[in-house]
Amino acid sequence: MNRKIEVQCYSGYKGNESPQAFVCEGKKYQIKEIIEQENVEDMSSRERKRIFVVRLSDGSIRRILFAEKDSQWFLESYDSSI
Repeated sequence: MNRKIEVQCYSGYKGNESPQAFVCEGKKYQIKEIIEQENVEDMSSRERKRIFVVRLSDGSIRRILFAEKDSQWFLESYDSSI
């Protein structure tokens, strides 16, 4: 299950280009490094998502995604520590 999050981004000419930090359940997490970035499009719904694998300032690695259709950010909840 994905959790909706608020993300602070560097916004260049595309907008929401590079996540810098995010807030989940009232706690702020600083992104130290973007390890991987991928653009995915569902061919049937034509829905596009940008997926980022990020290293946080505490060293943990998380996967966040931006659903372009709804302009919403989500944290993939595969770890109960967040």
